Amino acid sequence: MKLPTSWKESDYKISITTPYPFLRTVIVNFVSEKPKLYIIATGEWRKDLETIPMVKIDGVNFVAERIEEEFVIDLFRKKYGQAHIEKYFDGSLAAYALTHGTIKYDPDEVISGAFDESSEMYEETIHEDFTQLHMRAISSETLRRYYFDGAEILDIGAGVMFETRQFISTSRISALESSPYFRELILKQFNDEELKKVDVYSSFNELTVSDQKFDIIFSTFGYLELNNLERTLENVKDLLKFQGFFIGGFWNSKGLIDNLFSLIQGNKDYTSCKMKGLVPVGHSRYNLAAITHSIGEFEHVAGIKLQEASGICTIIPPYNYRLSQKLSRIKAFRKLDRFLGRFRFLANYSDFIVVVLKKTEQIS
Repeated sequence: MKLPTSWKESDYKISITTPYPFLRTVIVNFVSEKPKLYIIATGEWRKDLETIPMVKIDGVNFVAERIEEEFVIDLFRKKYGQAHIEKYFDGSLAAYALTHGTIKYDPDEVISGAFDESSEMYEETIHEDFTQLHMRAISSETLRRYYFDGAEILDIGAGVMFETRQFISTSRISALESSPYFRELILKQFNDEELKKVDVYSSFNELTVSDQKFDIIFSTFGYLELNNLERTLENVKDLLKFQGFFIGGFWNSKGLIDNLFSLIQGNKDYTSCKMKGLVPVGHSRYNLAAITHSIGEFEHVAGIKLQEASGICTIIPPYNYRLSQKLSRIKAFRKLDRFLGRFRFLANYSDFIVVVLKKTEQIS
């Protein structure tokens, strides 16, 4: 089909964005038959619509209703021609009718479901990734410096309790994990005696009901990138004992090497999104949109004081770069990265940062 010489792109293509926690933006063809728009979803963003059947167009929410593919393909054939159908619609696809409106959904459930899809290879992936092992060695070292025998520990976004399970012989450990797969895995890795000292929760609400308080709350590499920081810190304050510690790792919006490498590779959109604090799924390292933070967000939180901040991947690139894996294998680079990350100025520009917060407010 030849487009008319006076055609406008907006008559044939439209930009749609899937909702949080995906935030994937794609340019798609469409057919308009008021009051509905018809689209055909292919590729990764088709899965977004299957999970949350809603999109945003020019700031307006549309509910996406799954309908018969042949009906919509026929509409597309009339507008774009048979050659278009043969070129673009030869794989897995789904047809949707879009109408103004919104639907209610729980982002936490979506995040949990996304984790379940990829969780089976989680620990194996860590053991094969030298950069992630380096990162977790530093976070574990921080945890050990604040640990004391008998401390009651809460591991938020526990996964397989990679760092906290080392203390099972001398402490009681609680794991907060939304993924059913990981909760089952946690229970499988301990013997009967150890299980007597392990509590597993699926939400902060369950913890609030239990009325437990903790000496140390630990969370690194993942949880703060996918959850609201203000709400998380409020929950942390409620659950910490007076003068207890929160040790948390986060993805730094100002990570210098990552931002520099991305600009060199021409990925300006990624760098811009990361520095603004929210990286959509198309640019994120994850299969969900990810939240970045800076040290400043932890400095003036009522009732808790920033005790220390350590940078990780200060001179070693983040784990998604091939060079990172090579440098992480060299002991001298790991030691230098760890040493430089202890300086606050350099930590400000590390790719990841581990902060230690101390609860200073006694709540009656």
